[in-house]
Amino acid sequence: MKKHPENVVLIIVACGLLKALAEHDKSNAIEITSHGTVQLIIAAMDKHSEFDHLQAAACGLLAAVKHQDGNKITVAAAKRVLWAMENYDGVSLIQSEGCHALYNLATCTNVLPLLKTRDVRQVLV
Repeated sequence: MKKHPENVVLIIVACGLLKALAEHDKSNAIEITSHGTVQLIIAAMDKHSEFDHLQAAACGLLAAVKHQDGNKITVAAAKRVLWAMENYDGVSLIQSEGCHALYNLATCTNVLPLLKTRDVRQVLV
């Protein structure tokens, strides 16, 4: 993804593969985040905001990886997931993967205040 940030299809497939690896083995879920993958995913979501499949795949990956509590990138990830859910409220896959991602990100204490201050219930209902 670093070498081909413009290739939307590659990013979608990479997200799917990394998600599968993270779900297969919890050590993979930790290893994936240690290489700046979350930052790359957030950047791809920002850059390619018009591609709903990419938003869904990225939310799916964010749901599967292990996030570090207290890391400020987790707040950025949660904000990006909320953006995707708000802007693609008619795309059920984004809603589903986004809920899973927020559930996973909510395990980080620095994300909880964001989820409490933003009206997440309106996004989810």
